[in-house]
Amino acid sequence: MGEPDIDARKSNFGLRMRRSRSWSDRANEFMSDEDFDSAFLFYWIAFNALYSKESTIGTNTNERETRISDRQLQSQFIDKIQRFDKEDGCLYEFLWDEYSNSIRNLLDNKYIFGSYWQDIQESPEESAWANEMRSANRSALQSMRDSGSFGRLLNIVFSRLNILRNQIAHGSSTYKGSLNREQVKTGATFMHRVLPIFQQLFDENPDADWGEPPYPPQDR
Repeated sequence: MGEPDIDARKSNFGLRMRRSRSWSDRANEFMSDEDFDSAFLFYWIAFNALYSKESTIGTNTNERETRISDRQLQSQFIDKIQRFDKEDGCLYEFLWDEYSNSIRNLLDNKYIFGSYWQDIQESPEESAWANEMRSANRSALQSMRDSGSFGRLLNIVFSRLNILRNQIAHGSSTYKGSLNREQVKTGATFMHRVLPIFQQLFDENPDADWGEPPYPPQDR
């Protein structure tokens, strides 16, 4: 199959951008109202609109064996965004400035670290998850020292945010509950700050192949 033509690429780009902004605009209103649960979910949908593909949501059930995970698509999107950021470095600059704020708080929060939940089912005491978490955090810090590998930091951060997303979207937390306030507020704050940069870099590269969005509009 050949490369999509320029008109098709721009059409895909426009649809993704329109969908993403429709959700992020509402998320900004939730942030103003300090409704961090709703803001986080709406920012996540806006983020998802930029990269999701049919292969991750199973619109064709006969090809399930060829599906790739949402995390794989996230990683591919982050790698592409990192390459586009090399012109002005706005994303790298943001991450450097934000590391001591929301990023460090997210990385240090064990309740959004996947291995923590796996290990405590076997033992309530600190075990392998703690060493794994410290190793990942060291890797994140090291990636900040190399502007060419900051995508690794973003992938680590989003691995934590995916856990938070699962907790909220799958009903595994209480709306505005007190137990998870720190990670929900921090996660929403991070998404509030990073998503506009993603959208900016996306908007500056309309000719890139962003792939066909799932569920394209149909004539009625």
